[in-house]
Amino acid sequence: MSRTISQPSLTTSPMSTTSSLSSSLSASAFARSRMSLMIARRWWPLLPIRSAYSMCLSLSGPCMPSLSIVPIAIGICSDLDLPGNPSGPNGGDQNCRQSNKAYAEWTGTFSGNLVGARPFTQMTIYTDPALHIGWEQDPSMRSNTHVRVEYYFTNPPHPNPDRVEVLTLSSPPGNTFVMEKNKMTPYYAGCYSDRTNFGLCNGNQSGLYGLSIPALAFEKINLDNRFEVPNCDPTMANCYRGAAPFPSSVTCGTFKVQVYGQAGADQGAKKPIPVSVGTSPLLNRASWIQPPYDGGSCPP
Repeated sequence: MSRTISQPSLTTSPMSTTSSLSSSLSASAFARSRMSLMIARRWWPLLPIRSAYSMCLSLSGPCMPSLSIVPIAIGICSDLDLPGNPSGPNGGDQNCRQSNKAYAEWTGTFSGNLVGARPFTQMTIYTDPALHIGWEQDPSMRSNTHVRVEYYFTNPPHPNPDRVEVLTLSSPPGNTFVMEKNKMTPYYAGCYSDRTNFGLCNGNQSGLYGLSIPALAFEKINLDNRFEVPNCDPTMANCYRGAAPFPSSVTCGTFKVQVYGQAGADQGAKKPIPVSVGTSPLLNRASWIQPPYDGGSCPP
């Protein structure tokens, strides 16, 4: 069972009334996109982009429907900020705001009761920054890739996200979507980190278990509460949270999945980020995400 929704605008916009799942591309070089809700109600595939960044032309033809390529960010941003669209008061970091909007974004809804005593976001995002024709590798690779998930637990959503999770993984030189850290999953993360100790575990219990091999020490998922205002009214535009716990139930919430590459000052390390989207699960590289709730999607 599948259905297709209408095309959204290039910027974040209210979701279509014909479906609870939509997407928007936040790079001026990206064209309009189309998404389909397929098969399952409780996990959401990242779905195809009809045309994408011109990097595709260097791959001997236009992009295939199953490939989205996120462009290189020309600005200087932190790992937690979207290139060209940073978080925070007064428009966020101004150096980062001068960047092109070098990220892709998909939007969906969720509802129901919280699942598990230690819930966490489950996902697999397939990327390949070392993508070349054939089996050629990229031994010069020293980039990283970010998956940022914004949660809005109310309907209508608050002006700023209630919870922001950022998973950052180093990109291997291998030309593959399905091996090592090109296959981005919370399996690599062992704890959450926040503004009290970015880079270290915050001590809160979670369902993240990380890798057990010492040579592959686990990563942290950063909760972006850098601008948190204690006890503020979340309906106000100047109220920032970013690390709110998952509520026990959600009537109709919204999530955004954002993918971007190296965003700091090292321009030579930056690479376009191909993301596998809209593929059949049979191909073993269908990107997907599952919020920790049991009710599935909901009307916007």
